[in-house]
Amino acid sequence: MAINSMNSVDSFIGRRIRQFRWVHGISQADLARRLSIELGQIVAHESGSLRISAALLFQISEVMNVPVTEFFEGIGVAADPGQTVPRKILSTRESQLLFQFSLMSDQQQEEILNVARTMEQDRSQAGKPLLDRGVFWPDTAREG
Repeated sequence: MAINSMNSVDSFIGRRIRQFRWVHGISQADLARRLSIELGQIVAHESGSLRISAALLFQISEVMNVPVTEFFEGIGVAADPGQTVPRKILSTRESQLLFQFSLMSDQQQEEILNVARTMEQDRSQAGKPLLDRGVFWPDTAREG
């Protein structure tokens, strides 16, 4: 699906602002207060109904300690000039997981990745007979 208007880009950026705000546990009211703007402006920016200025986006990035480029992550260039194609936007849960993961040491990250790989292997093996999965019991256990 191509984003074919500036309003769609505004909506995309607004969703990214909301996503980062959730990840950092910042309410709309708190963000508005930190930026010295009205709460309604935050609501309008997040919904995409109010275009956000570069200066305000920069301020938001500083408040949330997120590089400005992250707000554009997920917008790809389409074949037609002037159009963009959105990539998958992370869910709130995925964003929170990535944020927590980024705070971990390299060793902790590797341990989490190993757990995730093991869980995926277990999921992909679900429904296969135990013998096909390499699970074997002594003959006495099978006879019982």
